[in-house]
Amino acid sequence: MRRGETVTFTTGEVNAFLQSRIPVYAPGAVRDSRVRFAPSAGSASALVDFVKLQRATGSEPNWMIAKLIEGERPVEVSAHLKSSGGWATIYLDRVAISGVAVSGSPLDMLISTFVKPLFPDAKVNEPFELGYGIERLEITPEGLRVRLRR
Repeated sequence: MRRGETVTFTTGEVNAFLQSRIPVYAPGAVRDSRVRFAPSAGSASALVDFVKLQRATGSEPNWMIAKLIEGERPVEVSAHLKSSGGWATIYLDRVAISGVAVSGSPLDMLISTFVKPLFPDAKVNEPFELGYGIERLEITPEGLRVRLRR
């Protein structure tokens, strides 16, 4: 891509990328992942086995906790994106596990237990630098639009 150019990754392309990368980070822990895009927002869903996910981080869950969370659970996440000047922030709008909304301290615990060990640099509800000469990201119904700096 040239400076100032924009490329859109379609929903199909983003889904294909995620489905090829998730097994690398969490073998057998996540399946049927899908993203959907709307103006400035997106949602993702998957079936997640949290015990297998924690094992993918290199740690073994507490026996009692493992019994409570074992098996696949449908997980849905809705978020919106703000981006400009080479920075972006992803804001979580809703997280649901088995149809039950999760927020506050339980959500923080899920992020610190299952997301941060696999992706220590992940940022949620806080700005992060895009890098690679990217000016901004935009979510559109067609997909994820990436604009390079001029």
